[in-house]
Amino acid sequence: MFLLCETERLTGHYIGDAQVYRDKDELRRLRETRDPIRNLRERIEASEQEWERLDGHARQVADEAVAYAKAGTDPRPEAALENVYTEG
Repeated sequence: MFLLCETERLTGHYIGDAQVYRDKDELRRLRETRDPIRNLRERIEASEQEWERLDGHARQVADEAVAYAKAGTDPRPEAALENVYTEG
């Protein structure tokens, strides 16, 4: 299964980003109309129980991915340019 989701970035680039570069009315409108979670929920027409199950599974996957990343090692500095190339 493949699910293509087009959305907008509704938060700043970092914690505390005041987003002074974005129009506040546009951001409010986007939050009301382009919220990806709400739109997905409406599109798949899941019951409350099914949505809670899906949401719980998604959170579990994300939590496991974060734990895996935190348990990993930092990349080697000399690997920074590996697999980086340009044509012509």
